[in-house]
Amino acid sequence: SVITLITNVTKALGLTPGDVTLWGSSKGGSAALYYGLKYGFRNIVASVPQLRIGSFVREAYPEVGRHMLGEAMSDDSV
Repeated sequence: SVITLITNVTKALGLTPGDVTLWGSSKGGSAALYYGLKYGFRNIVASVPQLRIGSFVREAYPEVGRHMLGEAMSDDSV
C-alpha cells in the first residue's frame, strides 16, 4: 500500500513524520492531503488538489466510474 511504502522509506532514511514533506498536484495533491492528515505527516504541499474525485470521474469518464463505483454510481457511493 502507499502508506507502507512511505513508512518503509521514512524508516530506511531514519526520518520521522515531522521530517517528511508530502507533495502532489491535482489528484496527487488530494493524495498528499489525505495521507498527510490521516497519518500525521507535518509538511504537506498540495498544488491544485482535485476534490470530489468520484463526481469528476463519474461525469468525465463514466466507464472508469462504473468500474470504480459499480453500475449504479449513486451519489452515496461518490
